[in-house]
Amino acid sequence: MQMSPVMKKDIELIKVFAGITLAVIFCILGVFFLEYQLQKSRSDLISAFARENEYIVRTVADRMRAEAESTEDVIGIVREAPATGTRYWMLFTESGPLFERDADTSSLVSGMRFEDLEEYYLRQGGRGVPPFIALIRGGESFSAVFSKDVTLGNELITAEYFELDGVRYCVCTSILQSYIFSSAKIGERASMLRILVYSVCALLICSVGYLSLSSRRKSIKIRMLQDELIGKNLFIQSELGSTRGRPADTSTSIKDPGTGFYSPDFYEALLLKMTLKRVSPVGVIIVRITNLREKIAGTGIPSVEELILKTAAVIQTHASDADVCARLSATEFAIIKLRSTEKLPIRAANTLFRDLSESETAFSYSAGFAFRDGEAPAEQAVEAAISSVRPLPERTKQ
Repeated sequence: MQMSPVMKKDIELIKVFAGITLAVIFCILGVFFLEYQLQKSRSDLISAFARENEYIVRTVADRMRAEAESTEDVIGIVREAPATGTRYWMLFTESGPLFERDADTSSLVSGMRFEDLEEYYLRQGGRGVPPFIALIRGGESFSAVFSKDVTLGNELITAEYFELDGVRYCVCTSILQSYIFSSAKIGERASMLRILVYSVCALLICSVGYLSLSSRRKSIKIRMLQDELIGKNLFIQSELGSTRGRPADTSTSIKDPGTGFYSPDFYEALLLKMTLKRVSPVGVIIVRITNLREKIAGTGIPSVEELILKTAAVIQTHASDADVCARLSATEFAIIKLRSTEKLPIRAANTLFRDLSESETAFSYSAGFAFRDGEAPAEQAVEAAISSVRPLPERTKQ
């Protein structure tokens, strides 16, 4: 059962959309993988800074245990702890905050209850404040990312607990996440990777779309040619006639009666149409019998005709449904591969030449092949194939 032209066109369109869809899906997966890796690199970087923070805050807590004798001493040590524009310190007890950042900020938060402190942070645009307050009051050391002020953004806060004279203190150090990422140049690297991946994705989608549409156009062109010439119609008689000067009023001018291959008339008409319509790519394989006269003289015409049929059968087995097998003369045959790539004629020619050399036909052969793509006319492929014809090694006698 043959598919209608409309069904074939639908299948070609489905192939085009399928190719583009697969390319888009691949690109989406690539973008998700990129973002996952970037997020993982950020998390790994935060973890590395968290370990450094834990060491720093533990050092300060150990000094407090060793040197402080009162709350004032504890606050004094926190004030003297190393701080920068991106790192600052906090001190809490079970009742509320004692120190944060500097003297001005400490005067605002000192004496607040934790409920008031939570409301204060929320008014400044903080995010994740309730969990932060809960961790402070929980009494367990931690490292986590929170935002207490929208103008500062996320902060990596690390806390360590110690007890002095029955009072439990929580000393915290905070470093801005923006500083962590900028020091490792995460933003620049992420931007470069995104530009690279997005560019590759766009190039891939455009390339797949172009190749799919180009392949569809070529398939339509070849199908139109096959429908016009190969569909066992009377194209030669009705439009071109016989290019050899013989009448073209019967279907015998299309097929060679001896082999069933297409005739020289059809071959020349096909080649003309392919050249006029610039059909490409084209692969051509030429096979030539070099000792036909000797075999006729030795065994007679009926025996030779049977050998020719065997030769045609070997050639036919190496032609696909999309190929055209033609008998160019009494001693010469051709396979025209309309839907071809550069590798297809090479593979088909190599196996065909080997099978001919090992066949039982007792003929000697010469053969060659060629491939042409782009704007090169089909005639060039045929001429190149004919020029490449060389004798095939004869079958080794047992």
